[in-house]
Amino acid sequence: MRKGSSESAGDPDIIRGGGSLVGLSRVTLTVVTMTEDEANALGQPVEHRKQFFRVDGAKGNYAPPRAAAWHERVEHELANGELVAAAHPWTPPAGDVTLDDCLQLLQAVARGHDGEPLSPKLTDHARSLKQACIRIGINNETAQQAALRRLKDEHGVTVHKFARTGRSKNQTWLGLRTRERKPERVLWSDADADEEAA
Repeated sequence: MRKGSSESAGDPDIIRGGGSLVGLSRVTLTVVTMTEDEANALGQPVEHRKQFFRVDGAKGNYAPPRAAAWHERVEHELANGELVAAAHPWTPPAGDVTLDDCLQLLQAVARGHDGEPLSPKLTDHARSLKQACIRIGINNETAQQAALRRLKDEHGVTVHKFARTGRSKNQTWLGLRTRERKPERVLWSDADADEEAA
């Protein structure tokens, strides 16, 4: 692979040499180390990301596309005492969110944070839904996104604009609101922000 190609998994153009190498092959794979963004999304410490790599199909004549195959470099000791690394198949966290998780998050949405609604943006800000997810053990971004989807699709949570007390009503922020319009002591706009965006 050419240098600096870690963001291009599955792209045959990152393979070094003439394009005829890819053109003549029936199957082409890329092997790329986990990126920092992938480590954050999959709940892995960034400093350990180089222990993981992904294998993606960049070209496969008559073959259906497949998801990336992840592997972990695991250290093994040989009979002579030498330490070597071997690639073990690794399955990223599935991002499953249970009904109990959703009910706990619904309570968090209804409470809000310091009198304001939780933000739908998954950031490190204290008002973010991400922080509520972390408090109940949902630590990776994939699962947090799945939790937000379930709250919207199955539990009536919507994203609305709201105005802060003592500020201009023209200045608005985005917040999560339950079906019962909680948190209550908030100046909500009537329009669903997701519908407005559409």
